[in-house]
Amino acid sequence: MKDGIKRELLIVEIPKKLSPFRSRRKGCKPGYIVIHYTGSPFQGIDRTVHYMTEYQSERSAHYVVDGERIAQVVAIDDAAWHVSDGSVNRRYERGKDAEAWHNSEAGAAFRGNRNSIGIELCVTKTDKKSVKVGDTDWEFTDGTVETAAKLVAALMDELDIPLRRVIRHMDATGKPCPRPFVSLKSDGNRDNDELWDRFLKTVKDYADRDLYRLNRIIKRVL
Repeated sequence: MKDGIKRELLIVEIPKKLSPFRSRRKGCKPGYIVIHYTGSPFQGIDRTVHYMTEYQSERSAHYVVDGERIAQVVAIDDAAWHVSDGSVNRRYERGKDAEAWHNSEAGAAFRGNRNSIGIELCVTKTDKKSVKVGDTDWEFTDGTVETAAKLVAALMDELDIPLRRVIRHMDATGKPCPRPFVSLKSDGNRDNDELWDRFLKTVKDYADRDLYRLNRIIKRVL
């Protein structure tokens, strides 16, 4: 226990078969961490890992996270297929925000898959009859947020990645992903961007206050 914060050990599962959907980094080092959501309330950590390792999805991430577990799907030294080249799609509602991010100091060095770590968060939904991106009931459980924050803080420390380079998929491309952390016009009074800011604060709190235990975590996930 440090600073009165409870730290439970994470269970890290390494799939027997890592995803075939990966590439070499071509001399780039990981300099960004990109957060995604699975996009389906029916697809937990096991089905997501299966989708990225066995199914011909041509999609992958380095880690998949839920409220209790972390699964590694692509090795850190390889590039996962999660954000392509990171270019902006102006058709998205938040495309202009992504353009502004690329023009900022934080986004200037972004090279998409080549220099980023991809993390998929499992998601829940109240009304499972509709799975439209514009629906307002996409949620992350508190456990998933906490698990992801610990993993991100540990990766930041191990790979020397600053907090300003922890981003949403939306920040790079404009795509509304991870939806529970992305505000759209259809959301009304719900402020998902504020929830993202809270997540970053949680990451910072973990990074600032408990690096010893986080380093123990990272030795198990790299």
